[in-house]
Amino acid sequence: MMQPVLILMLAALYAYHPVYAQGEENLWFFGNGFVVDFSSGTPELCQSPPRHNTGATYTAGYYSAQFGVQAGICTPAGTLRFLVHIRGNASNAQQYRQAPKVFDATGYSMPNGHINAALTGGDGSAVAPLILPWPGEPDKYFVIYSINSGLLYSVVDMRLNNGLGDIDTARKDILLSGYGTVIGAKYAAVQGCGGLWLVVRSRVENRYLSFRITRRGIDPEPVISVCGLLPSLTDYEEPLYSGGRLAVSPNGKTLAAATVRGIELYDFERCSGRISNPRVIDTFTFLGLCFSPDNNLLYASSMEHYFTTMENYHLYGNQNYPGRVYQYDLGQLSAPAIAASRVLLFENPRVACPTPLRCNCGSCYCDTLSSDLGDLRLAPDGKIYFANNYRSCGPPVGLLPALPVPPLAPMPFPMPAIIYDSSALHVIHQPNRQGWACRPEPNVLMLRRHGGPYTRGETGMWLPLPVVIPPSGPDTIPGVHTTLAACFTDSLVLTAPEGTCYYWDDQSTLPVRTVDQSGIYTVGYFNDDCTYRTDTFRVVFTSLPEAGPVSYSCINKPAGTLSVATGRRDTTVSRYAWYDQEGGLLRTAAGIYGDTLPGLLPGTYTVRVSTSLGCDTVLAMEVLPLPHPRASFEADTLVCKEEPLILDYTAQAPSWTWSLGDGSVRTKERSLVHSYREAGIYTVMLITENPERCTDTAIRQIRVKELRLELTADKTLVSRGRQIYLQSAAPEPYRVIAWLPGDHFTDQQAYRQTVISDTGWTYYVIARSEYGCLDTASVAVQVHPVIVIPTAFTPNGDGRNDLFRPSVSGGAVTIRTFTVFDRWGRIVWDQQPGSPSVGWDGNHNGAPAEVGVYFYRVEIETHTGQTIQKHGDLTLIR
Repeated sequence: MMQPVLILMLAALYAYHPVYAQGEENLWFFGNGFVVDFSSGTPELCQSPPRHNTGATYTAGYYSAQFGVQAGICTPAGTLRFLVHIRGNASNAQQYRQAPKVFDATGYSMPNGHINAALTGGDGSAVAPLILPWPGEPDKYFVIYSINSGLLYSVVDMRLNNGLGDIDTARKDILLSGYGTVIGAKYAAVQGCGGLWLVVRSRVENRYLSFRITRRGIDPEPVISVCGLLPSLTDYEEPLYSGGRLAVSPNGKTLAAATVRGIELYDFERCSGRISNPRVIDTFTFLGLCFSPDNNLLYASSMEHYFTTMENYHLYGNQNYPGRVYQYDLGQLSAPAIAASRVLLFENPRVACPTPLRCNCGSCYCDTLSSDLGDLRLAPDGKIYFANNYRSCGPPVGLLPALPVPPLAPMPFPMPAIIYDSSALHVIHQPNRQGWACRPEPNVLMLRRHGGPYTRGETGMWLPLPVVIPPSGPDTIPGVHTTLAACFTDSLVLTAPEGTCYYWDDQSTLPVRTVDQSGIYTVGYFNDDCTYRTDTFRVVFTSLPEAGPVSYSCINKPAGTLSVATGRRDTTVSRYAWYDQEGGLLRTAAGIYGDTLPGLLPGTYTVRVSTSLGCDTVLAMEVLPLPHPRASFEADTLVCKEEPLILDYTAQAPSWTWSLGDGSVRTKERSLVHSYREAGIYTVMLITENPERCTDTAIRQIRVKELRLELTADKTLVSRGRQIYLQSAAPEPYRVIAWLPGDHFTDQQAYRQTVISDTGWTYYVIARSEYGCLDTASVAVQVHPVIVIPTAFTPNGDGRNDLFRPSVSGGAVTIRTFTVFDRWGRIVWDQQPGSPSVGWDGNHNGAPAEVGVYFYRVEIETHTGQTIQKHGDLTLIR
């Protein structure tokens, strides 16, 4: 990247601040010693040159008012500084090669004023010298001139010769372009950016040379512009017409060349000196050119060949050149349109002497068929002036034929056909107006050198060249900082604003530049007014997001993952908004390098990627489905509790899992048998899985039914021999199958039974519901027990009646306490709670007790919870 200091140097070198001539061109020197003074705002004839020291002795070095080409320059206040006069006698031009040509304000030649300049007859150099102020040096001037088709310059330093000025001998007759290389009539000065340009047409190649003039002087290396559309180089230079003028528009953007074959326009780049875009707008032979002050109109003087009839050709030859002035509208969009806008403004009157008085022009009369017009020049008063050409001898006035009418509409005011004094300036009063509204007027200033009304005086074809003032110094304006988003592209074309002389930080010089990386890019250029500006482009590349790899997911398992990624060089923060195929927003995120969205089912999704700089795009992505292991099985949906349920596997998946709804899980059986211990509704699921880990689930609701059978008795505790009523019941329809014990019931299908029991029994009933479910209900009926206590026992070991204990029938009992006493009240035997009920064996302390009467006390608890206490006498017999 170019360092900023380089751009600043360019700004200092090329910056422009427009400054136009003030009083520097108030005095016009031209023709046969004519001087026109514009100081008062109205052109006036004055002495040649104006003298400021009355009574001075005229020596041989004093300015001689001879015909030639001249130039002068004044101070900004309008006071003459010096003038240049190159005499125009071609026959003895060589004798003037060393004659003084640069004169001070008093009319005396400068000590070294014999510059190498002359009007040699064959090189087309009959054009005034050009005086240019040295940029930044108020007391120095360049004098530009041509000889032998070479381009030279000398430097006048006004500090020399006691302040009257002199040629700087170190910078005298400097050859810028070699002899025979340029067209001397076609050079002009252009106010450039940071200095001046001296532009000249080459006569050996189809090109222009632009020499830069800055504070450092004239750069001898020109900028070369290959430019021109005419078929031959000689079309730009014709000795008879001195090649025609090279004119510059006031804003310095356009050049115009008058040629033998017409007018050629060019674009001029004031910062670089390049000339481009040639276009021919007319095909007459032209000499002078001048732009309107507002740059929109061009005025041109032509010399059109109009031959007389063949009968008179031997008399007149090819001498009838009517001088005409045309106007062109430069605001048209094309060269043909500009040519079509041509308006004839002026036709120069023919010149003749009054009759009978004749003014002898040497060997012939001064009456003439020729009415040439020369150069046009914009004056300090804002008007355009042009002059009659010098008179040539011709036939008597009586033989003058009528001139052809131009092939255009007639002018809206009468033009005199013949005048009797050719020394005059014509004027265009309002040159910014189109057509005849510009107000052309002939003979606005009659030029009489010696004061007589018909005294001959030659104006010549050329007026002095414009004085071009260098700009005051460098000027810059702040640049513009622009942020550009290069959205989803590999490159971006940067376009600098309209201007000239572009210089990018990579040293490229086009108005556009293609970049492919984010960064800061700088371009320097000149505006139309030559102010220098440096603009900065901050380019942020946002690479086109790329979708991630193809994603897959099971159709019922959100396992798909979509991703979008940006380039690794891209540091732009992007916002990501994910949407499902119905347009529902799934999530938003922000990041630099991309985003990932997991947990997706198969389907189409979109992601909108946007940045704060305005980049925005939508990508469509898809999650593809994996093979689906469809699950299926067969089973009854209704089963009775604890009855077998058969589940039959009918799927094709390689692996599966049974979930039976009661906490049971099976993984191997294709078909299985299962029973449920409790009634209810159970969800049976078959989960299948394939190698891609996709699963499917088949579900069935299994209703497990049960018969809730009940059996009741009207009494559950009865005395022996009493009748009992048994009743079966259920909350749903049922059918009795059997009663147990079977020998107690003669009708096995009865819903109600009657029994008589002498002991306790548990009775059962078995039934089946309408769903086929079996159930058994029972009821226990207890009979009160019968307790018999013997009054004597014989513990003699014969196995009969050897123990003393209660005899119980009709139900189980529990002996809480059982004690035997002797007649004195002593305990001889005692059975504690919880000890086996074995009874008394007739021993006391390990020895047989005495025969006799004993007393007992017993406490018994029946199975119904009843407590029975008994006591009495007992006789022990052996």
